[in-house]
Amino acid sequence: MKFVACQISMELMGIAAEELIDGVELGGVATMLGSTEKSDLTYFI
Repeated sequence: MKFVACQISMELMGIAAEELIDGVELGGVATMLGSTEKSDLTYFI
């Protein structure tokens, strides 16, 4: 399983990458769309 945190949302909420648990990757909308195009994923907005 892979977790990707939205960089823009993190900026808006004042969350730094160092605050995330180990293993969480950072990405934007293009990253998310590219990664999920052919997979069974749940989006949490």
